[in-house]
Amino acid sequence: MEEVASMVPEGARLADIGADHAFLPIHLTLTGRIRFAVVGEVNRGPWSNALRRVQEAGLRSRIDVRLGDGLSVLRPGEADVVVIAGMGGTLMANLLEAGKDKLDGVRRLVLQPNIGGRRVREWLLEGGFTITAESLVEDAGILYEVIAAEPGDPRAPYEETGFPMSVLLEAGPVLCRDRHPLLPERFAAIVESKKKVADQLRRGKSVEAREKYERLESEIKEWERVIACLFGERK
Repeated sequence: MEEVASMVPEGARLADIGADHAFLPIHLTLTGRIRFAVVGEVNRGPWSNALRRVQEAGLRSRIDVRLGDGLSVLRPGEADVVVIAGMGGTLMANLLEAGKDKLDGVRRLVLQPNIGGRRVREWLLEGGFTITAESLVEDAGILYEVIAAEPGDPRAPYEETGFPMSVLLEAGPVLCRDRHPLLPERFAAIVESKKKVADQLRRGKSVEAREKYERLESEIKEWERVIACLFGERK
């Protein structure tokens, strides 16, 4: 939460979509970082929990807790910063696509996909948002990524990196550019995951399984070449 909070600009009008217990907007409001917040929850249970937390914090007049799906809880131009955290990348991309009419006037997206960061970056490319910051946080042995994006040239972060687009989409162009200290662990985790899938495919009997295995083996070799270039490892 601290890493996500650090990417929210001072004075923001915040929308936190899928806020769960509303810890982030409560923290940002109490510390004076944001002007007000809209909290959106699609299910009544989490909505009720968020509303209770906001009431207990005495912030009912500054944090509006709404029941609704994704960005549908927002009025156009109501928020200039949108946070979506703690869900899969595919769902996140779907919510952004479904609510893209609510993104006019939004000056920053702060996104924390638990898995599927590649799909989020693909949507940002399609949606006209450029990645301005990325970070990795390790918690209980699991790496979590945080992505900040703003309206602009979506291809700019990927240019002149020297690495394949497929790698940058999955690993993060800014993380690669800045050589984030947790990047070696991230690359190792990605390659290990691909090797597990490849091992399963290798045992398959069908032509389709064999073709997928060969494609994945090619991907793994590409990742290992990038690792050698980035970190000086020799395969």
